[in-house]
Order: sequence, then structure tokens, then C-alpha cells
Amino acid sequence: MKLKWNLIIFFVLILALSGAADNSWDKIKQSGVLRVGVDDTYPPSVFRDEKNNIVGFDVDIAREVGKRLGLKVEFVPVDWNGVILALNANKYDMICSALSVSEERAKAILFSPAYLNVGQVIVTSNKTKNIKSQKDLEGRTIGTQLGSTSEEAANALPFKKSIRTYQKFTEVFMDLGIGRLDAGIVDEFVARFYVAKDPSRFIFVESLLTEPIAIGYRKNDLALAEVINKTLDEMKKDGTMGKISQNWLGADIIVK
Repeated sequence: MKLKWNLIIFFVLILALSGAADNSWDKIKQSGVLRVGVDDTYPPSVFRDEKNNIVGFDVDIAREVGKRLGLKVEFVPVDWNGVILALNANKYDMICSALSVSEERAKAILFSPAYLNVGQVIVTSNKTKNIKSQKDLEGRTIGTQLGSTSEEAANALPFKKSIRTYQKFTEVFMDLGIGRLDAGIVDEFVARFYVAKDPSRFIFVESLLTEPIAIGYRKNDLALAEVINKTLDEMKKDGTMGKISQNWLGADIIVK
């Protein structure tokens, strides 16, 4: 009997310690600040306006979450190639910046339910001829962002090609526009923004695959994830997230 009670006390202590260890939400609630990791060169998700203010689709999502939870939202720009490492090094509390869900990333972080499905796409410019599909990229020079799922998609193409990696998608479009690249493989988010902005210069070729977009948390921050995920679900159900999508993407494409 004594052994039985000792085991019960042991397991109660383990549960108590586990709950105490995950004070992720309590810490943020007490501080009043939610720090959000972003790539601020990634329109229309997150970018700088003419006054250097951070704006965009995911900016509005994060700010609405903060508003509903009574928190000030602080955006922390980060080199996208190290976005996961910086999260796990406590540089910020979550990632809300068109973060694609992948099996590799899921080994290192926790994801919210997806709120968008967007793809990796091929874009070219009016300076490049005869690229109608991915087959036409064989032997060509392709630009993409270092550390992104776009880079993974480019590397996965089953033929020889030259791949140039850049720190920012904006740099891909810069070199594409002046003819240094034959094509770019980029997130659909960014591609549609640039094509709509200058349709005579940039051309949407085709989608390679579709990926869910979600918020990323540290693996152990279950309490924070629960609170944020509940808030996101409320924003979906009351139509707020759909309005944000309509404003930035021209349509309500939120995953319900």
C-alpha cells in the first residue's frame, strides 16, 4: 500500500512539475508583450511601407491576436535562413510570417492549425523566352531564397539546373527583372504580389506544389500555443481573418 501511495505521489509531482515548467503563456501575459519573428522583406505577408513601417497580411493577423489578448505586439525581423534557430533561442515567442509547414520543420517546432494553403511557384520575366512549364527549366539558372521551402522545391526538380540562392525573395525578383536569372522559384504569396504589381514584367508560369501556412511555436510552449490557436480559431469563425485575407490577397482564401 505504501508503495502504491509513493507511486501516486511521484506521478502527481511529475504532472505538477510539467505544468509548472510550461509557463509560456503566463510569462507573456505578465510581460504584456508578444514578440513575433518575421521576414520583413516578404510582401504581402510582411514588408516595409514607404514610411518604413512593418505592414502586411501576417502583420494584421498577429496584431489582431494581440488586440484580443490584451498584448502589445513587437515584430522582430530575422534572417529567414535562421528563423527556426532564433525561435528556439528565445529571440521571440512565435513565428507569424508565411511559415510553411514541413516535416523537417515539425521536428524542431510546434505548428498551429493551418490558416492558408499556398504553393511554390515558377515565375519568369519578359526578358526570358520559352519557359512554359517546369520542364523548360532544365539547364537554366533559377533563383530562390536560402533556407526556404522554395529552395527545397528548386532542389527537388528532377533535372540539371543552376540554382542561385539569395537572402531575400526581393533580391530574386531584382535579378529576374534585369535578366540575371532565367526563372525564380518562390512562394505563391510573393509571386502573386509582384505579378499583380507589374504584369508586363513578371509572368506566373505554374505551381509546383501546395503547402499549408501556420504559426510556429517552440516545442515546449504548449500553453502559449493553446491560447493563440484558440484566438486564431475565433478569428476564422467570426470572419475577421477572411477580411484580412480579402484586403491583402484580393479574396478570402482562409482555411476554415
